[in-house]
Amino acid sequence: PARPPPPPAGAAPPRRAPPRPRPPRPAPPPPATRALASWEASGDPPSARSPAPAARSGHVIESWRHPVAGLMGERIERGQLDAAGLVGDRSLAPWDVDAARFVSVDDCPQLRMAQARTDGDGIIAHLPDGTEVVVGAPSAETAFSSWLGRRIELRPARSVDGDRSDRRVRLVSLSSIAAVAREHPSGQWDVRRFRPHILIVVPGVDFGEDEWVGSQMRIGSAVVEIDVPTACSESWGGAQVGLAADAEIVATVRAAHEGTLGVSGRVVETGTVDPGDAIELVLR
Repeated sequence: PARPPPPPAGAAPPRRAPPRPRPPRPAPPPPATRALASWEASGDPPSARSPAPAARSGHVIESWRHPVAGLMGERIERGQLDAAGLVGDRSLAPWDVDAARFVSVDDCPQLRMAQARTDGDGIIAHLPDGTEVVVGAPSAETAFSSWLGRRIELRPARSVDGDRSDRRVRLVSLSSIAAVAREHPSGQWDVRRFRPHILIVVPGVDFGEDEWVGSQMRIGSAVVEIDVPTACSESWGGAQVGLAADAEIVATVRAAHEGTLGVSGRVVETGTVDPGDAIELVLR
């Protein structure tokens, strides 16, 4: 085809059409919480849009143990699961001598302001005033009594009638925490609030671990029968070591996921759990 004639000498060059305006970029998300930052580092962003296949598998990120019931706990390199749950978890609990019962976080929320960790075969407790005591020593019970304002003994964590207290192993996925966190982005959605024994990844779907209820899942070399969703606890919204009180945490979990977060189950085959271990269906 013939080209258009060149413009006359001295004529102004033709104007080009102005570029189309680009759509504005979306605002960056709010600063990631510890849980969301960990999830992003895993390389598998959560999505509520992916259809969930039956018995979706996952893998372990880390394990947590709480040597003294009610107190904050510790991250551990390897979890050992036996018929009683996670070995070393809730080995001891504060006992109110005068009331003849264990002290729970429900009637004594300040328990969450102390932390316990293992040290060899012993347990070290860090109290809110900075006191560090060796659990089992007479000074420990004196320190606990002074702190809680009642006579306290630290006893093996059994219920009053002598049976073992609930020893279910609790699991929660980062995508589940991320899903509820989107409903309350200013909250501190730290994993420690929810006291899981095992923090996991279930790729591609929010609340993927819910599918495991009624199934036996191999976690590392152990097998756990997942029997119930983990019910929301009022203590999740309370003040804890390093975390401010936030009642909206509990309200958000109740509104966003019917008051549950993660799943719980009983150990049916003992074994160990390490970071990176696969989680796979055994029996459905």
